[in-house]
Amino acid sequence: MSETNINNIITSLTNSNWAVLDIMTSEEGYNYFIDILSQVIDKFAPEKEVIIHQKHIIREPWMSSGLLKSSQTKDKLHRKYILNDKSEVTHAQFIKYRNKFHKIKRIAKETYYRILLE
Repeated sequence: MSETNINNIITSLTNSNWAVLDIMTSEEGYNYFIDILSQVIDKFAPEKEVIIHQKHIIREPWMSSGLLKSSQTKDKLHRKYILNDKSEVTHAQFIKYRNKFHKIKRIAKETYYRILLE
């Protein structure tokens, strides 16, 4: 949330009519406060729907964001080999990266479960 939105919320809450709280019960006052607060926040900081692309979702608990990025790099190298040139150089790059990725992934998985069991 930006500093401007925070200042707008503070200003709006400061300018609200809080005198009516004196004639309300504590429950009514609480509900009034929550209603005013919700209205002000919705006005200056409305909820946004964020769509997370499927490939950015980490499914396994041992899968880190670094491993996820490496997986995407591995997939790009594979596509480059399959779709573009099918040369021995790109195939060797893919194989080398794939093997290193699987080794690191296996270590991360083993470490996660070892720590979990301890």
